[in-house]
Amino acid sequence: MLAIWTVLAVQVAAQNAVPLLPSDSVRIKNAMEQALKEAEAGDWREESRHYDNIAFIYWEHNYFSKAVEWYQKSLKLNEKLANRAGISMINSNLGMLYADLKDYDRSLAHFQRTFDYRKMMKDKQGVITTAINMSVVLNNLKRFDESAALLQEALTLARELNDPDQMKSCYGMLSETYEKARQSDKARYYFDLYRTFHEQVQKEKEQKSRAIVEETRLQLQLTEAEKRNKELELQLAEHEIQQKEKELATAGEKQRTLYENLSRTELQNELLQRDNELKKTQIAGEKERNEKQRVQMLFLLVSLGLFGVLLFVILKAYLDKRKTNRILDSQKREIESQRDAISKAFEQLKELTDYKEGIRSMIVHDLKNPLNSILNPPLHYSDQLKIETARRAGRRMLNLVMDILDVQKLEESHLKPEKQPVDCNTLLAEAIAEVEYLGQPRGLLFQKLADQPLKVACDPELIHRVIVNLLTNAVKYAYQQTEIVVMAVPCEDASRVKIAVSNRGDGIPSDFIGSVFDKFTQHSARKSGGVASTGIGLTFCKLTVEAHGGAIGVESEPGENTTFWFTLEASHDEVAPLHSNSVPLKTTAVHELTEADRLVVEPVRRQLQMLEIHQITKIRKAIRLLDQHRNERIDYWLENLLMAVETNDIKKYNSIVRKNDHTNS
Repeated sequence: MLAIWTVLAVQVAAQNAVPLLPSDSVRIKNAMEQALKEAEAGDWREESRHYDNIAFIYWEHNYFSKAVEWYQKSLKLNEKLANRAGISMINSNLGMLYADLKDYDRSLAHFQRTFDYRKMMKDKQGVITTAINMSVVLNNLKRFDESAALLQEALTLARELNDPDQMKSCYGMLSETYEKARQSDKARYYFDLYRTFHEQVQKEKEQKSRAIVEETRLQLQLTEAEKRNKELELQLAEHEIQQKEKELATAGEKQRTLYENLSRTELQNELLQRDNELKKTQIAGEKERNEKQRVQMLFLLVSLGLFGVLLFVILKAYLDKRKTNRILDSQKREIESQRDAISKAFEQLKELTDYKEGIRSMIVHDLKNPLNSILNPPLHYSDQLKIETARRAGRRMLNLVMDILDVQKLEESHLKPEKQPVDCNTLLAEAIAEVEYLGQPRGLLFQKLADQPLKVACDPELIHRVIVNLLTNAVKYAYQQTEIVVMAVPCEDASRVKIAVSNRGDGIPSDFIGSVFDKFTQHSARKSGGVASTGIGLTFCKLTVEAHGGAIGVESEPGENTTFWFTLEASHDEVAPLHSNSVPLKTTAVHELTEADRLVVEPVRRQLQMLEIHQITKIRKAIRLLDQHRNERIDYWLENLLMAVETNDIKKYNSIVRKNDHTNS
């Protein structure tokens, strides 16, 4: 079936860069110099315009990475200016550039921002065009259902606008989308609609062309008729001239005959009479000239009077217009001021609403698992294990609530750290002890690098929670069976100490690092063994460290190490005893099965070898056979088994049910 071309020119094959001409290099250099001048003058709008020109030159020559770099600079300035039209346009260009680079995920992200801004600005034509561009990218990502839904939304807008061209484009893209999705009936249906609208548009264009041709033909006929009329007028004028010439020739002939027949006296009388007539004619002509001069003078005076009146009217209209413009400008400034105030109030209201929704979502999703652990512990757990599980869950809930309350206080500068000298080694050890149990189901190990005696001036309770939050975050995103490293080292100036938490995992995308410390923000929806995920923990860390006068940051390399670090003021005072509410929870000791225990467990283990990890009901039924033979060691073996099932840790499950060594795996 015929593929339909859309507004977005997505490249199928990689393009070779076209070398820059000397004139292009000069244009880029001039644009950079102008942008620097505008930046010094504080004119961000003009600075961003020069960045756009540089990006476009690189784009013309297929230097896509360079074009992306300059558009990103322009985008930051437009975001500072809150220029919605500029943000929308640059995101659209970035979407097309990333599509050229075949980075369809980033392309889709930028088109989505363009789509949202154009919706916000109620630019229906722009929304339709962006939706068609997004559908091309979604088709490349094989997300055909999303592409079709987006095109249906664009089609609805095109129908509201009664725009046959846009409707035709939507039908064409729907046909192409369903064809790629191998839904031939729908593809054929929308192609028939596309062809019908295409023919209708062509007919309308042909009708307009014929109307223009007919109008041109009539105009030519009118011009030809005017030309013939002018020729006839010229012929008539020539005929009149010829008649006058004939009359003058006849009069001359008669005069000569008269002179020959008259006597001298008659001739003299005739001449005298002619002189009189000539004088009368001259007098009449003089009167006529005087009358004409009088009329002309009168006309000139009247014209000057009218010109003066007209000039007065124009001047008055100009002054009235200036006054009206000043009033309109004043009203416009007042309206803009009111609009800005309303916009600011709306943003504040939206921020409060988002905060409320974040709190609600946290309560629903992040407190559910700890509450469930407290209210419904596994039946096979011993009383001591149930108490320990409840304490851990309660501690997690308390940390979540304290983070929310303290973030609000820190933002409003109501929470002041109570600094005292604290030993770094003690801080790190207590934090690791509190979160170590979270890493056990995924085989994570913790390593502390703080052997040299370092002390910091801080509020131990707040900084303890900062380290716990960073460790919890590391557990959440670390690869299984890897190591989480916590270290404390002196900074170069020796007046500060740097504390860092590193893990090996997928890493943080570069375009997300700038917002990683924002409230309720996560770059991935992946869960990890019941670890809380409000997205407010890192915000608490940032505000707490800054309240201590320190700095905080993150370094991430995809697939390698991600390191969160912060600095605190070094202390040389004597360390006071810590009085912190953050008492580390004890982890369960490792209990090895005795030979008698292994004989009891062996029949159950053989049944489990025939079951997959997702067959939870059958697994629970099998382990009930151990209810009458329970002891502390068998309880611990069951705890590890169920933890692997609940976290879907297939590797750990297999190691437990397929090894003769039934200890902690």
